[in-house]
Amino acid sequence: MDANFGITTVVQELCSTLSLTSDAKKIAKTCHSTVYRAHSAKFNCEVAIKVIDRSLIPLHIAKTYLPRELKITRRVHHPHLLRSLLITHIRQFTVIVTEFCSRGSLISVLNNIGRFDEREACRLFGQLLEGVKYMHDHLLAHRDIKLENILLNEANDVRLIDYGFAVRMEHPRQRTMSGCGSRPYTALSIVQKRPYNPFSTDFYSCGFVLYTMLTGKWPTDAEERYRKGGVDVDYPSPPSEEAKELITRLLTLDDEERPGYEEIVGSKWFMKYGTKRKYRRPKLMRTNCMIDIVMSANTSTSCASSK
Repeated sequence: MDANFGITTVVQELCSTLSLTSDAKKIAKTCHSTVYRAHSAKFNCEVAIKVIDRSLIPLHIAKTYLPRELKITRRVHHPHLLRSLLITHIRQFTVIVTEFCSRGSLISVLNNIGRFDEREACRLFGQLLEGVKYMHDHLLAHRDIKLENILLNEANDVRLIDYGFAVRMEHPRQRTMSGCGSRPYTALSIVQKRPYNPFSTDFYSCGFVLYTMLTGKWPTDAEERYRKGGVDVDYPSPPSEEAKELITRLLTLDDEERPGYEEIVGSKWFMKYGTKRKYRRPKLMRTNCMIDIVMSANTSTSCASSK
């Protein structure tokens, strides 16, 4: 069966199941999946319909990472984690229906506006941390936090997505060896293939995201900083001293020295710009600083083993 014909047929079959009140519009396509947007009367909202052709997925991904993502997507229930509304299997296709996040990923937003002011960055970063904390409280490490995996919905609220590399640990101090993640968001311990605590390295990735949100640029890669003798991160002029202090701690090369959730939300930066993690949603504003590296950077995503 032609793949495009098969996917079209699947979407047509879903029209009844989801009570679609508008034609499904194709909005994205990868080598093994296609994403559509439509309005569902059943869920009374705009939905994203991701149709995955399992026949095109490498066997190890189909057996390990896809089932893991489906399991976690079904179970997470938090305002800042993307949760499935429906998961179904039709022939060789797996269909995941979720809330549609109309403002797109943080990387696309940054490419449009340049960078966030510190108060709005704190609001969004606080929401990201709340989602990460929920996962960590359930002993789940995400292991692929990056701008591309953070979506904004119509209300400018964060939805963290993509749980394919997530792993459930036995206790908060447990270490793992698998080299999951996307360069350059990964901590040095992962790059060097040493045992690492995935909860701590999640916060390294969060620090990378925060740096980029505030500057519109990539921080220096952890491995490059290590080769230069463990130098600290360089900063352009915009971030405040409080922001620099927090980001420097998050991007430390030593996993044991990196702050956790409570230290982060108790930092001077959060005390200055946060509001008890209860935020209103101002409209995104364009700044004069246009992002220069994010748009062209190639992130390499991989995972060396199943855990």
